[in-house]
Amino acid sequence: MKQVAFIIVLIWGLGATATTGSVLGSALNPATGEELYACNARIRSQSATTEQICVDLRTGGTCDPARVSPTDGPCQCYAKEMIGNQIVATGGDGKIRAIHSTSQWQQFTASDSLFSGRLNSLEAELGSEILGAEYGLTYCYKGPFATEGIDRSLGQYLVDFTLQGSAYAVALDSVNIKYACDLRNRGQSAAARKPTSNPNYDDLYADFQREENIYRRVDDKSPREIGYQQVRLSLNQVAHEVPRFCVIEVRFKERSGKDLKRDKSGATSFQGSLAVYQGSL
Repeated sequence: MKQVAFIIVLIWGLGATATTGSVLGSALNPATGEELYACNARIRSQSATTEQICVDLRTGGTCDPARVSPTDGPCQCYAKEMIGNQIVATGGDGKIRAIHSTSQWQQFTASDSLFSGRLNSLEAELGSEILGAEYGLTYCYKGPFATEGIDRSLGQYLVDFTLQGSAYAVALDSVNIKYACDLRNRGQSAAARKPTSNPNYDDLYADFQREENIYRRVDDKSPREIGYQQVRLSLNQVAHEVPRFCVIEVRFKERSGKDLKRDKSGATSFQGSLAVYQGSL
């Protein structure tokens, strides 16, 4: 199997106040024009109670949304157990941005412009007292250009995801991977990807899509460790339908409930990887 895109690595560690997940990596293959990079992330948290706290996003202090002056920062209210759940990213411009969890999805990039949302790093920080966070890490894949003569870009393309961890499995309810691809010779786009072409978002989700469960907690007797998990899935079904653009999301969902407290003292090791290959199952 020939690797056509570098692996993006996910590493989690548990600190004194937060569970932190770091995602690093961007892959470029100059010979084929392929790219694989983090392009978005989103987060939300389920509320187990109605108790809220309002935070000045500029200072981090508490605030009253009914008494915000023009010189104050934005006053955002959250369910109390959501405080501390956020994703921090470094954009392609080097600027650091953050999204804070609410009951609705919060994300960095609008869905219709994902491929312009290149992120150099992602860090999920889960510091709430109560479990219930759900977050998705999104990757954009730009497929290969067609080669002259014998088109060596033709073939089957695969996405490969691995996951393994300990302790965090107590909090984790499920992990899913979902992707959608815009393919050559399928739908409205027959031509190979051009260097200056941009994905048609409607076509992207019309050509080929799939969702697969990677891990699911069974019950309270489930082990504290997540054994080595690996899924290898096809991005296309026939050789001439080469992926032009793909969006891949890995979604993590915690257990929820007001009695499920986050264990901040246990040792956690949690890691995985994501790669795209040209080869065969």
